[in-house]
Amino acid sequence: MFINLRYWDYILPILKTLFLIPQYCIITTIYYFNFTLLCIIAIIVILSIFNPLFDCISIVKFPLDSSINPPAYWGKHSFLSILLYEQAELTNSYFENSVNTNLIKVLNYFSTISYHINDGYRTRGSIYDVIPIVNLQHGTIEKEELPKLEESRIHLRNFLQGMYNDIEDIKYSTKNTNSNDTLEYELILTKKISNRLVDVPAKYESNGTRQLIHLFPIFVAATKPGIVAIDEIDNGIHDILMTNLITNLEPYINEQLIITTHNLMLLNNNNFKDYFYFINVDSNGNHSVNTIKDCPIRIQSDYNLLSTYIKGYFYGIPWDNMNIDFSTFTK
Repeated sequence: MFINLRYWDYILPILKTLFLIPQYCIITTIYYFNFTLLCIIAIIVILSIFNPLFDCISIVKFPLDSSINPPAYWGKHSFLSILLYEQAELTNSYFENSVNTNLIKVLNYFSTISYHINDGYRTRGSIYDVIPIVNLQHGTIEKEELPKLEESRIHLRNFLQGMYNDIEDIKYSTKNTNSNDTLEYELILTKKISNRLVDVPAKYESNGTRQLIHLFPIFVAATKPGIVAIDEIDNGIHDILMTNLITNLEPYINEQLIITTHNLMLLNNNNFKDYFYFINVDSNGNHSVNTIKDCPIRIQSDYNLLSTYIKGYFYGIPWDNMNIDFSTFTK
């Protein structure tokens, strides 16, 4: 299930109309952000042809000379990735004079996206004004950054104590590294266990708790200007806990939060009903994305969305003709 909180409903029809592409192509941007940017680049190109005010028919003027660094362009690199590489390698004045101003604005805007996927995450924007150290479980910092670590600790403590009733406090253990200027740090949770306070290193906590600690900077990023995308947000986290967290976060989302989830309990919150997208795969491997508005029956305001989804009206449910003969595995 795909959940979009905020303005994507306004962008999606525009992209579908301009490019005549199915919705699921847009939905895959939660994994492949390059596709969305290429769509926007294409919009700029189209407007440049039909609207002289953009004055950007010549989008890129400098040649991508492979003799400079041939390996830079080997492999499955998109136009976006090549441009970003050149932006990092070339001097600012040369790049700005060679690439259309509107395209640079698009590139700069997309550089503000914060996201979380299985391989890691990236945070951008003003989040560092609140969480100056985003690697909250362990890492290495300069000694002069200890006040920043303490600031991050206070915010993380407030977050975790709002989620769990057995966390009394959190702290960081530190030790010197081979360098005189740096420290290694590790997060310790002080928990109530059998009427005693016990220090537990975060690395020994459950996957769900460690996932929440890992996601905390991303949640903070959602309260700041910019787009935030989180893949598999509920991985290892209790459904009720995640539902309550999203419900608490929603009023403070600044621009847009996009998440993928298997948490069906979110369907019990009718306030989110306009945000749900259901990804369906048919027997021929065709993907489609459906909203509650696409339901073949009229959905009343007091309908139980969870029950309606389980009955298959929103599609996107596992294959109901599953038939596995486990006896073949016992031979």
